[in-house]
Amino acid sequence: MRTWFQTLLGLFGCISFALFSISAGAQPAVVPVQVAPNTYYVQGLSEIGSPANENFISNAGFVIAPQGVVVIDALGSPGLSRKFIAEIQKITSKPITYVILTHYHAD
Repeated sequence: MRTWFQTLLGLFGCISFALFSISAGAQPAVVPVQVAPNTYYVQGLSEIGSPANENFISNAGFVIAPQGVVVIDALGSPGLSRKFIAEIQKITSKPITYVILTHYHAD
Protein backbone atom coordinates (compact mmCIF):
# COMPACT_ATOMS: atom_id res chain seq x y z
CA MET A 1 0.00 0.00 0.00
CA ARG A 2 1.34 3.37 -1.01
CA THR A 3 1.79 6.01 1.61
CA TRP A 4 0.57 9.53 1.04
CA PHE A 5 4.22 10.61 0.75
CA GLN A 6 4.91 8.12 -2.06
CA THR A 7 1.74 9.24 -3.85
CA LEU A 8 2.68 12.91 -3.45
CA LEU A 9 6.23 12.22 -4.65
CA GLY A 10 4.93 10.32 -7.70
CA LEU A 11 2.48 13.10 -8.49
CA PHE A 12 5.22 15.73 -8.18
CA GLY A 13 7.41 13.71 -10.53
CA CYS A 14 4.64 13.47 -13.14
CA ILE A 15 3.90 17.19 -12.95
CA SER A 16 7.61 18.06 -13.17
CA PHE A 17 8.07 15.82 -16.20
CA ALA A 18 5.02 17.33 -17.92
CA LEU A 19 6.22 20.89 -17.27
CA PHE A 20 9.73 20.02 -18.46
CA SER A 21 8.34 18.42 -21.63
CA ILE A 22 6.20 21.45 -22.41
CA SER A 23 9.02 23.94 -21.83
CA ALA A 24 11.72 21.84 -23.52
CA GLY A 25 9.69 20.75 -26.53
CA ALA A 26 9.53 22.78 -29.70
CA GLN A 27 6.14 24.06 -30.82
CA PRO A 28 4.62 22.02 -33.63
CA ALA A 29 5.30 23.37 -37.10
CA VAL A 30 2.16 23.63 -39.22
CA VAL A 31 3.72 23.46 -42.69
CA PRO A 32 1.46 23.17 -45.76
CA VAL A 33 2.78 20.87 -48.49
CA GLN A 34 1.52 21.35 -52.02
CA VAL A 35 0.27 18.07 -53.50
CA ALA A 36 -1.46 19.39 -56.65
CA PRO A 37 -2.26 22.78 -58.16
CA ASN A 38 -4.05 24.85 -55.48
CA THR A 39 -4.16 21.83 -53.15
CA TYR A 40 -2.22 21.55 -49.87
CA TYR A 41 -2.09 19.39 -46.78
CA VAL A 42 -0.61 19.56 -43.29
CA GLN A 43 0.52 16.31 -41.70
CA GLY A 44 0.12 15.86 -37.95
CA LEU A 45 2.57 14.10 -35.70
CA SER A 46 2.49 10.36 -35.22
CA GLU A 47 2.16 10.42 -31.45
CA ILE A 48 -0.37 10.79 -28.68
CA GLY A 49 -1.90 14.24 -28.27
CA SER A 50 -0.52 16.29 -25.38
CA PRO A 51 -0.10 19.88 -24.23
CA ALA A 52 3.48 19.77 -25.52
CA ASN A 53 2.41 18.99 -29.10
CA GLU A 54 -0.84 21.01 -28.87
CA ASN A 55 -2.73 17.87 -29.92
CA PHE A 56 -1.16 18.07 -33.40
CA ILE A 57 -2.05 14.45 -34.17
CA SER A 58 -4.37 14.83 -37.12
CA ASN A 59 -3.99 15.93 -40.71
CA ALA A 60 -5.73 18.77 -42.51
CA GLY A 61 -5.79 20.27 -45.96
CA PHE A 62 -7.10 23.06 -48.09
CA VAL A 63 -7.99 23.81 -51.68
CA ILE A 64 -7.79 27.27 -53.18
CA ALA A 65 -10.92 27.62 -55.32
CA PRO A 66 -11.89 30.60 -57.51
CA GLN A 67 -14.27 32.00 -54.84
CA GLY A 68 -12.15 31.23 -51.77
CA VAL A 69 -10.43 28.58 -49.70
CA VAL A 70 -12.03 25.28 -48.73
CA VAL A 71 -10.44 23.86 -45.56
CA ILE A 72 -10.69 20.14 -44.88
CA ASP A 73 -10.47 19.47 -41.13
CA ALA A 74 -9.30 22.04 -38.61
CA LEU A 75 -6.50 20.39 -36.56
CA GLY A 76 -6.62 19.55 -32.87
CA SER A 77 -6.65 22.83 -30.96
CA PRO A 78 -7.58 26.49 -31.38
CA GLY A 79 -3.89 27.42 -31.38
CA LEU A 80 -3.14 25.02 -34.20
CA SER A 81 -6.12 26.32 -36.16
CA ARG A 82 -4.78 29.87 -35.83
CA LYS A 83 -1.36 28.69 -37.09
CA PHE A 84 -3.06 26.85 -39.96
CA ILE A 85 -5.02 29.98 -40.95
CA ALA A 86 -1.80 32.05 -40.83
CA GLU A 87 -0.09 29.56 -43.15
CA ILE A 88 -3.03 29.64 -45.57
CA GLN A 89 -2.86 33.45 -45.60
CA LYS A 90 0.83 33.28 -46.56
CA ILE A 91 -0.17 31.34 -49.69
CA THR A 92 -3.34 33.16 -50.74
CA SER A 93 -5.24 36.32 -49.90
CA LYS A 94 -8.58 34.63 -50.68
CA PRO A 95 -10.94 34.20 -47.72
CA ILE A 96 -11.76 30.86 -46.14
CA THR A 97 -15.28 30.21 -47.38
CA TYR A 98 -15.93 26.64 -46.19
CA VAL A 99 -14.60 24.26 -43.53
CA ILE A 100 -15.41 20.59 -44.04
CA LEU A 101 -15.02 18.32 -41.02
CA THR A 102 -14.66 14.73 -42.18
CA HIS A 103 -14.98 13.10 -38.77
CA TYR A 104 -15.30 13.90 -35.09
CA HIS A 105 -12.54 13.93 -32.54
CA ALA A 106 -10.27 16.65 -31.21
CA ASP A 107 -10.15 18.54 -34.50
